Amino acid sequence: MWCRVSIFSYSVRRNILDTAIIDRIISDISYLHESDRFFTSNAIAETCKRVEALMREAGLEDIVTYKFPADGKTSYGGWLMPVSWDAEEAILAEVLSDGTEKVFRKYTEEPCSLMLYSRPADKKAFLALPEEEDLKGKIVLNDKKFPNMRQALQWLEKGAVGVISSVIGGDYLYKEGYEYLRDACQWLNFVMPHWNKEGEMFGFSITPAQGAHFRKRLEKGEKILLHADVRTKVHDKGFIPFVTGVLKGKSSEEVAVGGHLFEYGANDNASGPMTALAILRQFKEKNIVPERSFRFYCCFEVRAMQALFNCSREILNTENILAAVDVDMVGKALDKVVRTGGSRPFNPTFADVLMNRIVEKYGYIVRQDAVDFSPMDNLFCEPGCGSVPCTNFLMITGEPDYHKSTDTPDRLRRTDLESSYAMLEEYMLTLCKADSSIACAVAEDVEKDCIRRLKEADADKRSRVLEESFAALQSVFRMVRYAANEEKNAVLDRIGRGKQLLEKYFRTMESKELIVPGKLPGKYASCIPEKMVRGCFSTEKYMPEISRIPESLHSQIHGWCASPWLAHLFYFMDGKNTLENLYGLLCISGFTVREELFMDMVLFLEKDGMIRLK
Repeated sequence: MWCRVSIFSYSVRRNILDTAIIDRIISDISYLHESDRFFTSNAIAETCKRVEALMREAGLEDIVTYKFPADGKTSYGGWLMPVSWDAEEAILAEVLSDGTEKVFRKYTEEPCSLMLYSRPADKKAFLALPEEEDLKGKIVLNDKKFPNMRQALQWLEKGAVGVISSVIGGDYLYKEGYEYLRDACQWLNFVMPHWNKEGEMFGFSITPAQGAHFRKRLEKGEKILLHADVRTKVHDKGFIPFVTGVLKGKSSEEVAVGGHLFEYGANDNASGPMTALAILRQFKEKNIVPERSFRFYCCFEVRAMQALFNCSREILNTENILAAVDVDMVGKALDKVVRTGGSRPFNPTFADVLMNRIVEKYGYIVRQDAVDFSPMDNLFCEPGCGSVPCTNFLMITGEPDYHKSTDTPDRLRRTDLESSYAMLEEYMLTLCKADSSIACAVAEDVEKDCIRRLKEADADKRSRVLEESFAALQSVFRMVRYAANEEKNAVLDRIGRGKQLLEKYFRTMESKELIVPGKLPGKYASCIPEKMVRGCFSTEKYMPEISRIPESLHSQIHGWCASPWLAHLFYFMDGKNTLENLYGLLCISGFTVREELFMDMVLFLEKDGMIRLK
């Protein structure tokens, strides 16, 4: 393992990390949370101004906020840009027998009370359980399963006018010490449709205690009349932001670091980028010019990244970026687990190996994402976006307050913020100062990681794992691509020796040919698909118009990211692989897809202009 790299005059990290640094991180998080917690278009615009001000104060230059349409119809790579949405007030009250009203949910007091994209309404309606036959004109009580958009739309199509949900995510609700969650509510940002759709559609989030209270009364046969007064506005005047700036170093080559903003919570999302910004601020306060420049960014999750990479290839020069890290939710890890992930299996690099070693060094457990967050959060690494070595850094599994009204600045854990700061700083500074000696040390760790992967791989997948191993090793050269020839040659020699060792090791292991469980039609097997979009594919754009989609594909059309096999198919499309090769790569990656479904989807995407068959 390479030695600790630090540009700061720290001796022992735990004793020297100034408490004022963590105080400032929490202060910055609180400052952004003041506006972010309302999650409207106006709040997003205000948060952009606030983060820009913090970036200027930290010494960053060339600060710009790219603004993409939030109109409910524009899509990038299938990701539908949501409608613009603002809320003045939303009140949910029970109408008592004497006609008076008892208010129990109010948006301006607790923004989580109102589901994102709720349409305006002033409605009195009876509360109904979802299993009831007649939902026309009623408000549905969802208290058993975590709500989703598909289910909500089904209730609305049956005539329901609104939804209230008392379900909260995670398994902490009935654990000792988390009784407070009984009075928390879930932030629900993906239940109401985020595209242009006519009609009154609103939703409220209530507490588990309130949900249990209402169900008990309904099961006794009691009639419960509710009054929902929702003063919101759906429009197309807002924007989806990507905010970026540069802390300039001695070299114009950049290390990219950033994360998500523009959501309800303090931990999710402000903790990640504000911890990264605190590290950059130290350069200014200590009057140090870094060896490489740092590209800092804050984005509206994957949607802003998709828009950025698909609007213009000139907006961001990814060729200039050495490596990147997407930092999200680093303020609490009760289970000491850090989720990381690179770009395997489509673009293996050193980035996840580097981050994993650092995380383990600080006593945290690494949980590597293979599909989930990694592909969509690490779009820098997608071949069409630049093939930048990239990993994510995320604490989510040990976070009881995730997407809840309790995700507030006072619940952040200083000990985890301190550790996150230290781990992230080491990753950033290792890349900032990377030379041939650091690159060779990283190559050694990549080699060890590749040997582990070869050992764990099934015999019929080892050939592919060897290919991935070679790619991961080769990516280390990016650290010295602009160095003197002597340094380049030293690293190339180390990479070459690593490849020879891996190939020698591979020959000692059992391997066999992969049997692909299906055969594509002959005329298509040799076709080479070319992607017409970049980034992480989603089927969201088809949700508002699913009637025009072939029925065989309906099960594949859903919100958020595409089905994992389809997302991987897009990542593997490099303009060289034939459909037959791509089908085999999916099988190697653990996805068993019927050849009929595979071809139906390929032909539909070609017809829709997402890909082109050559």
